[in-house]
Amino acid sequence: MGWGALLAILAFCPIGLLVVLGFQVINPRSAKLWFRPSWQLNPFNFRQPLQFFHLAAYACFAQALVVLARLAVSQVSFYVEALVPAVMAIGILLGLQLVTLVFRAKIEHRA
Repeated sequence: MGWGALLAILAFCPIGLLVVLGFQVINPRSAKLWFRPSWQLNPFNFRQPLQFFHLAAYACFAQALVVLARLAVSQVSFYVEALVPAVMAIGILLGLQLVTLVFRAKIEHRA
């Protein structure tokens, strides 16, 4: 895997998230309004899909920290694949921002 693959992952994550959540916008089982990602809400409430992907992004960040820390303390040399979890996390968070812009009518706005 090279740097180009990392860029492809970074580009694909927001677009893929937009497509997946686009289907959820028209899903009748989805909540009428979605809440912005929050640590106070249940990430496994599938009527609020933004919460799950928010958790997934931070799980990827945690994995990235572990992989990079392991590389720092071991004699294994750096390899590009070690950055995949971090790139996925960034892509998912960018995707969540994109979803809140594209589907702003579905997002609850608090005054």
